[in-house]
Amino acid sequence: MRVRYFLVEAGKLQKASQAAVEGAWEGTRALDDLPGSRSVGIITVLCDDSYGPLQCFQTRMNVVDGRITEESIDDARHAWFLLRPPLDIPDSPSTPAETPWSHPAVAFQVSGWPDRDDLRRQLAVALDIPIDHVPEFYIGGPLIAARQLQISIRQAITYFPGQPHD
Repeated sequence: MRVRYFLVEAGKLQKASQAAVEGAWEGTRALDDLPGSRSVGIITVLCDDSYGPLQCFQTRMNVVDGRITEESIDDARHAWFLLRPPLDIPDSPSTPAETPWSHPAVAFQVSGWPDRDDLRRQLAVALDIPIDHVPEFYIGGPLIAARQLQISIRQAITYFPGQPHD
C-alpha cells in the first residue's frame, strides 16, 4: 500500500511530501518554516500500488513555528478514540451517554475544513481521478494509529486494509 499526503490551509488543498509530513508528525523536522501559530489540515490517502485511492483520513493539527504541537497530537488521538465504535463490555458500569461530537477535541477535528464537496473536488483534481472515485473521509488514520500504538507509520499503515473503489 502507498501513501500520499496533502495539507489544507485557508480552504486550499496542496500536495505535501511524505518526508515532510511524517517528519513533522514524528517531531524530527518542521512542516515548513512559517512563523507563528495556525491550524493545518492533513489529508492522508492510502493508495493501491497504482496510486488509486483506497482510504482517506483527515486530521487537523495546531502548528507553531512550523512544528506540530504535542498537545494537538494528543487532542487528535483523543478525538479518534472518542469516535471509535463503542466496546461491548458485559457488566461494565454504565455512565450517562455523551455524544462525542460535543467534545472539544472532536469539534476541532471536524471544523475548519472546506465543505465536503469542495474538499472531494480538490482531492479529485490533485489525484487526477473522477470525483466519484474519492473515498469517504474518516478522522485519524495511520498517523494517529502509529502514535496510539507506539509503532512506525509504515507499520500502522498495515492495520488499514485496502478496499478498492467499486
